[in-house]
Amino acid sequence: MGTMMRQAKALLIAAVLVLAVFLCLPFPANADSKTAPKTLRVPDDYPTIEQAISASAVGAVITVENGTYDGPLNQELIINKAISIVGVGILNTTIVLHPAYTVSSRSYYGQVTYSYTNALSILTDNFQINQLTLKINPGGTIMAKGDKIQFASIALTGCTGFSATGSYCQIIDCAFGGPVHLDVSCSEFSRNS
Repeated sequence: MGTMMRQAKALLIAAVLVLAVFLCLPFPANADSKTAPKTLRVPDDYPTIEQAISASAVGAVITVENGTYDGPLNQELIINKAISIVGVGILNTTIVLHPAYTVSSRSYYGQVTYSYTNALSILTDNFQINQLTLKINPGGTIMAKGDKIQFASIALTGCTGFSATGSYCQIIDCAFGGPVHLDVSCSEFSRNS
């Protein structure tokens, strides 16, 4: 009987030790409460694209519903984290960007020439934007620097230039409204107009 008691006592001590080890392991209380949700919706979750981008975490998908949404006024929209922005189609979802501009010259006859900042700057790897129209008002450029950047089924209106630098980028089924400059390697540039 003494041997059985010692074995039972040893098993109880072992069970308590195993339980204590598991209770001491670091487990996050709730990982979702500390990070932005994986999918953010404009306008359901955030009224503007800028607010959704600010609230997003790396890897988030921002879905932009039917409608026209204004970007920031008189400033460049900068994206510096790996996210995806997805509309519901070129004819259904429009983001209007309003870059800052200055008067660069005036002719003797009163003709004014403007200089625009970038309307949109993408400064990250693994960024995607799909299925929408980017309208730049009154004009400006889009600049993308990073690897694995994807522009797919995008219509650009009012765009005075598009430039991309990086590797493994995809620019597919896009309609450009101005000159395009690419400094990309191992990338796909197809079915664009």
